[in-house]
Amino acid sequence: MARSGSSSPVIQISTECIIQIADALKSYPYGLSKFVGLPSSPIFLTLQNPLNKTTRSGFNDKIGIALWPREGKKVFDTKSLSQLAYNCQPAMTQLLHDYDVNPTSSKKRVKKSCTRTIQYLQEYLPSKSDKNGGLFVTLDLSWFVVDSIEANKTVDAVLESKGCIDGFVLTGITFESNDLQNADQLDELLMKLPVDKVKFVAGVFTLSQILVLVTKGIDFFDSSNVTQMADLGQAFYLPKQSDVLSIDIPNEDLPSRSEKEEDKNTKLKETNSTVIDLKDKRYVFAIFAPSLLCKRFNIRLIYWRIALVLIGYGIWFLNQLKK
Repeated sequence: MARSGSSSPVIQISTECIIQIADALKSYPYGLSKFVGLPSSPIFLTLQNPLNKTTRSGFNDKIGIALWPREGKKVFDTKSLSQLAYNCQPAMTQLLHDYDVNPTSSKKRVKKSCTRTIQYLQEYLPSKSDKNGGLFVTLDLSWFVVDSIEANKTVDAVLESKGCIDGFVLTGITFESNDLQNADQLDELLMKLPVDKVKFVAGVFTLSQILVLVTKGIDFFDSSNVTQMADLGQAFYLPKQSDVLSIDIPNEDLPSRSEKEEDKNTKLKETNSTVIDLKDKRYVFAIFAPSLLCKRFNIRLIYWRIALVLIGYGIWFLNQLKK
């Protein structure tokens, strides 16, 4: 899996994003890490971009799955995945998964998805090499919601090859606010999985939801939430004290051992963190210093920043005069 002694964060790169440069990677012998300029970072080669909104249903079959890069649908089979992983030389690779199921799918459709997971695994293992990276198999909670018997049979069949599997990608996790809707199914699945195998969850989850999943036993996540916050013009603000904020701003409460009940008239609940909307006009003057949101901010620091800006303009003006 991850390279020994590496302190660099794992970089998730989806097959959808690089499938169009597969030929270039085939001609490049040093792997995807060096290709993208991150030679010390382990690569996790996943199937789909969690923020991709163009994924459509009805295109997966026993031959392979449909991926949706910018140029349109691409059919991807286990042979293509094995070849791409060999060329990319990632630390981890996600196995093909028939993702076209959900809690409202029929038992027949779920059985197809389960059967194909076993089929993809059996097809992939003979061609797996050290260059392909650690293998992550995808297990969908929707299987357990629709047909728990078939789901358990599939997990048992997958675990017969657990010696060749390094971890699992868990999909189909749903929340309503911060309440995990399929908590029972997740507990049932985690009870069957070996404790020494890594559990990964991809997708856009809030910070509170991520903490809920951590308490369940999920090991790591992608950065979709952070990316989405940037797209929406939001920021994660962590005050030094719980009472330093004086502006009534939309906030997201995180679970806390010391959380207290407060009056409805209180402007801001006692929290460990806040998600703020930077498009709000109230933050226009805090663009250089988020600490302006606090009661106790350092005035001298603000003056120094203004002085540095003025000095910069002065240097630029002198250079213009010399020209």
